[in-house]
Amino acid sequence: MKREPALLIGAIQSLLVLFVSFGLDMSNQQQGALLAVSSAIVALMTRSVVYSPQTVDLLVDHVAPEPRPRK
Repeated sequence: MKREPALLIGAIQSLLVLFVSFGLDMSNQQQGALLAVSSAIVALMTRSVVYSPQTVDLLVDHVAPEPRPRK
């Protein structure tokens, strides 16, 4: 799921529709709020595993290569 946040949002939406169609009593506003919160959570999860090119450059510049053992 870390690579496919759209799949996770789609699964949440599908489950919500399934539960509502089988009798879960939720208003349109409640459904919208649940989808908004779940989208925000997935966006934060996605952001935690994605790095900008500038961040990668900074991290690479601060890492010294490990010395190789001699044979």
